[in-house]
Amino acid sequence: VGQILRIALIGFFFNCQPSEAYLTPYLRRVKGISEDDLDSKVWPFDTYGAFAFLLPVGLLADFIGFRPVIFGGLICREATRAILVFGNGVTWMSVMQLTYAAASAANTIYFAYPYQVIPTQYFTFATVIILAAYHFGNLISCIIGQLLVSYVTNLDLTVLFYISWGFTTCALLSFAFLPKPKYDAPMSIFKMLLTEPRNVVSTLHSMYSCRLILGWSIWWLFAYGAHNIIMNYYGAMFEDVWTKNGHKESVKWGKYGNYGTLGAIAEVAMTVGSLVPLAIGSLIDRYWWLWTSVPSFIVAALYTVSSLPVVQKSVFAVYSANILGFC
Repeated sequence: VGQILRIALIGFFFNCQPSEAYLTPYLRRVKGISEDDLDSKVWPFDTYGAFAFLLPVGLLADFIGFRPVIFGGLICREATRAILVFGNGVTWMSVMQLTYAAASAANTIYFAYPYQVIPTQYFTFATVIILAAYHFGNLISCIIGQLLVSYVTNLDLTVLFYISWGFTTCALLSFAFLPKPKYDAPMSIFKMLLTEPRNVVSTLHSMYSCRLILGWSIWWLFAYGAHNIIMNYYGAMFEDVWTKNGHKESVKWGKYGNYGTLGAIAEVAMTVGSLVPLAIGSLIDRYWWLWTSVPSFIVAALYTVSSLPVVQKSVFAVYSANILGFC
């Protein structure tokens, strides 16, 4: 348990970013970057950067080990925070999104690392705790950010970014307590291509011969990508609604809106979702396909419906009318 908690502590700290929910208003109002520049010149560097870094980061982990890659991801997070505080202009903010993309790519190595540290019988418990800590960090940070914005008079958003930098540094310092690996990771396909190319086809066939696993993998590929794009741009969409409808300031939410509350609501769902395998216990081993696929397809359907223009306009109309003010 101690080893699991030491790994989870890093994820909690690097995802505890009170400034994250307020990134869009910070870049637009404090850094003076226009909406068009954000959408066309800044955000795409994260979207395409994550795609460009993902495979190289995996290969790097194969050849130099998981720990150096996790450490490199933490350094990229430090660079992201420094640029956000001291950088100015579209070019520097684009670089910031690249360093953030590199750090996000290293997340896959971080989440896979526990399986090199703990025995197989604790895999489910470790996965639940580490994912829950990761999302709980963001939940706490959203609440902190919202409280500061709502109750601190004349708050400069830069303060939130200094606080986030502090949490990021705590994650970097926590790396010193990261347990060392005890078990070897399975050989990746890319490493197999270099060392045992004849076994690649048979290995892929054994992995995806089950139609359920193949279908799940294809669904995950598109669903995960869609989720990342939505989470990347939703802040810009709400900022557009907030400013264009005259909501410059309110008594309840302050001049920067209720972005923290919106983020907290999303993270509550994600935190609860990460705890589900632990809550249902052994049932997931017998009926894993039911517990995973049915809720996932329901969420996918909601995402699809919510992406329709008429639904988006209705949601924004409701938000603009302050009907969501109870959140």
